[in-house]
Amino acid sequence: MAEQIDIILFDIGKVVVDFDTAHIVREFARRSLTPPEDIARIISTSPVYHDFERGTISPAAFHVAIENHLSVVIPYPEFLLIWNDLFTQKTDMEAFVREMKRKCRIAALSNTNTLHWSYLQEKFDIISEFDDYFLSFQLRCRKPEKAIYQHALDYYKLPPEKIAYIDDVPSFVAVAQSMGIQGYVFTTLSDIRRRISIP
Repeated sequence: MAEQIDIILFDIGKVVVDFDTAHIVREFARRSLTPPEDIARIISTSPVYHDFERGTISPAAFHVAIENHLSVVIPYPEFLLIWNDLFTQKTDMEAFVREMKRKCRIAALSNTNTLHWSYLQEKFDIISEFDDYFLSFQLRCRKPEKAIYQHALDYYKLPPEKIAYIDDVPSFVAVAQSMGIQGYVFTTLSDIRRRISIP
């Protein structure tokens, strides 16, 4: 029988809010000779992108690095509009997050960067509902590194089995589970409701 859950850690992208990087790829491709498939790969796998998510380089430095990688010049204000315009609301998950907040403590544990996080805070009210935040760019570590999960465990000082973690990436959930956290792969809200039940 599963332990009583006292804390729920939520990933943000693809769980609490949706996103689609196709817009970013399309807009960068319009301004660059780099093929769209290469742009997508560069954005997702570049060490510079990972550094940006760890908060070890500034937005300005990231902007320049992207320009260099794609051999393109994009004015910074224009770059910001492209970079941030990928998120959409998930009203059903917003309702679930608020429901869980009435029953236990909730936190965001997410790989993100300072530009996306500022945009999310401005555009999505649900972001302010979380009690605590464990964010890669603030903690200088990112999933699947154990360090980011350990920050949460150290903060709460609870047995890990009393903490649940919801993420759409199975490998990220597996790391949490290896540390004793109740990990759940997000596929649909109905599935999460079936698997997480808090009186």
